[in-house]
Amino acid sequence: MTHPSLESWRNAEGNESGESHDFDELEELFSQDDAQSRGSVVLLTGVERLALDSVSFSLADSCPSTYTISYDVTADDDAESGIAVTRTIRRPPSFGDLMDGDYASFRMDDCCLTCSVKHDLAMVMKDVGSADCVLVVLPIGVEGIAVAQYLAESAALDELPWNHVDVTVANAARLEGFEARGFDDQPLVLAGHDEDDVIVEPRSTGVVQARLVREAAHVLVLPGVDDASATLHAASLADTATHRAYKLLAALTDPEATIHPDAHRADLHALFGTYDARIEEGATRSNQ
Repeated sequence: MTHPSLESWRNAEGNESGESHDFDELEELFSQDDAQSRGSVVLLTGVERLALDSVSFSLADSCPSTYTISYDVTADDDAESGIAVTRTIRRPPSFGDLMDGDYASFRMDDCCLTCSVKHDLAMVMKDVGSADCVLVVLPIGVEGIAVAQYLAESAALDELPWNHVDVTVANAARLEGFEARGFDDQPLVLAGHDEDDVIVEPRSTGVVQARLVREAAHVLVLPGVDDASATLHAASLADTATHRAYKLLAALTDPEATIHPDAHRADLHALFGTYDARIEEGATRSNQ
């Protein structure tokens, strides 16, 4: 698939309230003594690559000091599972330029895609150094809660750069086609476009979309535009496709979660710390 060029919305110049962040404020916001260091991680989920790319770009743009780690799935005929996972790291000083080792591909050797990704992520995050915020884009269809729990356990076992980690699970949702995908009982497409290279999983697209929305503490919406409305406010006045999609999204979302009606105006700072996954001392790691 050829993706259109994603133009910067310059979110880094201010947040939803119009307040700006500079590096001195970020340092003060996240400063902790070494004995009680804390990191913030946002796990972004979704069922469409284009939505994940668009939302992650805007979130990273709103926080210039963040690390972005993105995972995707490709076909690998030499792997027993037939699947390879690609990992791309974008570092704060040079977001647009990949450094040596920032792009890697590895076979899915664990029992499932979720385990392969969470184990690799915990290993990679040892190298983020003093970074306090990390944005992780999970592969299509991978649920965030299991990854969040594993990161919390890794932090408790001193396997991450911080003693505590606050993990927020967020979902990238596109209103255009949301209703149709919600009732799509065909297997979810993880990668590929035709029968020669397509990778699917047994769960249906509708089931996966609903589960990802339901588990998220924040739902970041790419608004849809139809003939009758240009904004969600206008859509609320008529029974348009956009309005129906938004009502379905709201029904699926956890009542305690936050829906951001325009993902491009969302600030990454507002997502930190919503899902505070913390493991008490002496806990054992589960579901490795």
